[in-house]
Amino acid sequence: MRILMFNWMDLKNPKAGGAEVLTEGILRELVHQGHQVTLFCNHFEGALREEIVDGYTVIRRGYYWSVQLLAPFFWFTRFKKENFDIVIDQIHSLPFLTPLYVPRHKRFAFIHEVAKDIWFTMFPFPFSYIGYATEYLLLQLYRTTRFITVSDSTKGDLISIGIPNKNITITPEAIVMPEPILMEKSAVPTIIFIGRLTQMKRVEDFLDMAALVKKVLPNLQTWIVGPGEEVYVESLKSKSQKLDLGATFFGRANDKEKYILLAQAHVLASCSVKEGYGLVIIEAGTMATPSVTYNVAGFRDAIIDGTTGLLSQKNTPESLALAVLKLLEDKALCAKLADQAKAHSQQFTFPNAAQAFEKILLS
Repeated sequence: MRILMFNWMDLKNPKAGGAEVLTEGILRELVHQGHQVTLFCNHFEGALREEIVDGYTVIRRGYYWSVQLLAPFFWFTRFKKENFDIVIDQIHSLPFLTPLYVPRHKRFAFIHEVAKDIWFTMFPFPFSYIGYATEYLLLQLYRTTRFITVSDSTKGDLISIGIPNKNITITPEAIVMPEPILMEKSAVPTIIFIGRLTQMKRVEDFLDMAALVKKVLPNLQTWIVGPGEEVYVESLKSKSQKLDLGATFFGRANDKEKYILLAQAHVLASCSVKEGYGLVIIEAGTMATPSVTYNVAGFRDAIIDGTTGLLSQKNTPESLALAVLKLLEDKALCAKLADQAKAHSQQFTFPNAAQAFEKILLS
């Protein structure tokens, strides 16, 4: 097959996240299976306009909010003539509007999460309401489009806004399996947060939770890993100081650094508004680190509650702190969940994900 994917960014983009890791891992595997693949995405400073990456063609044009507007132009001036068999419109809040110009039989939408309430976390009034309404209205164009998503939670969100259940298929997630890391857990209780430091991740709640845990376990070690806007990160550091938490901010970490930290931590914790799936839960599992999170979309798909981690009873720092303490104070339970999280993580491979993805495209 000749496959064209529209996405807002590629894996080399400094703002790329878990969705891009999954996307391009699948594209790489599809190339290995003999398919021809092209990825159209936004351009960023220092990037080539076009290049071959792991066998697929990457074309970069426009910027963060304009790449969707350029897609129709490139379709009519270039891509339509290349006779693609499949066109995949990957949706991150704002879609590429492919129902307006790509034939239905060629068209798929790939979505990790429906933003919905995230608009109210990330943007002030009235932009939050404008974003929420715009996302809903634009997705109405996709009622006849076949959707691929990564979780039951996102499938439920799609159904709630009018996408027919019969048009939605779930594909498994995947991660880059790390090399074994022979490293002991930290000598003191250690909790870790990994992710982009943004308001939707509710890192302030993570700090509040850690401060409550530290009152019970004074030698608690708190690690925060991930990049973020300077002003927001500085506000988090200031809050950590006010709470007398002593949290360590590592900033952006490469995969090796991330897994070394995960291998030493006892529990990964997170407080996001929602996630598409919560791949960091699976990554933590590879290092025998169970997770404790808010009970929200994405995390409830990634965690087998009571088996690979714990979901908090309420989405509050107080409830999350109780769940974290349950693991940190019960070493036998923590070790049991750690072993089960590691075993569970082994199924999330790219060959498995790509095989399922290909089957959907061929159906």
